[in-house]
Amino acid sequence: MKYSLFGSPDGNDLDIVVYVDSIPSVTESRELINKYKSLLETEINTNKDLDINLGVLKDGIITQTFKGTHYECNNSIYYTQGLFNQPKHINRKYEINDDFILSKINKVIITCSSLLTRIGDYRSELKKSLKLLKDRYYNKDIYPLINLCEILLKINLTEYDLKKKNITETKILKTFAFQLIQLNELFNGQEIYYKEEMVNKFPELKQYLYYNPIEKNTIEEFKNRVINNTLIYLNKKVI
Repeated sequence: MKYSLFGSPDGNDLDIVVYVDSIPSVTESRELINKYKSLLETEINTNKDLDINLGVLKDGIITQTFKGTHYECNNSIYYTQGLFNQPKHINRKYEINDDFILSKINKVIITCSSLLTRIGDYRSELKKSLKLLKDRYYNKDIYPLINLCEILLKINLTEYDLKKKNITETKILKTFAFQLIQLNELFNGQEIYYKEEMVNKFPELKQYLYYNPIEKNTIEEFKNRVINNTLIYLNKKVI
């Protein structure tokens, strides 16, 4: 079994990609992940929860993943694999281009929108738009993305209890901060993959990244800034 550890060494979870010849169906992929998780829990000496993904590795670069985007997964391993005592399987990275940025926008908007579907004022609107996005994205229709961005701007995080079943508000705020920082950096032609570097650049967001939120005004302001920049980027693609 060939795999790579990556991400933030001080994270609550341990991120792992196990390399496979091809990505099977969703059901088979989940069964494989459960199988590999059981094996790796006995092989790796850690008390952290293992967050496992599947990836196809060809000539030192990941070409497909089960979860997330292969661009981000590959480059995250490329930049952080050296933080762990392991063989380096990734020796090439993807350059930042429109496909890279659009795939990240898609991931961030789906992730953030999905975390807010419990909010009654926006539940039906979010779910309808998420379905439309998932149906149309791979046909390169970005209007559902624009629509979801507009909904996210209408939702004021400070006005709601954000917790969902099995997901605390603290976890949701951490996810927002992490994903939005990554997208913000891509707009600036940069990549960022672990929390220590994020805190150096955005110290005001440390409270969310380390699961210790004091207030929500800061993440609300940051969310609006990044989503507004996302709309500017997307609208340029429409014209």
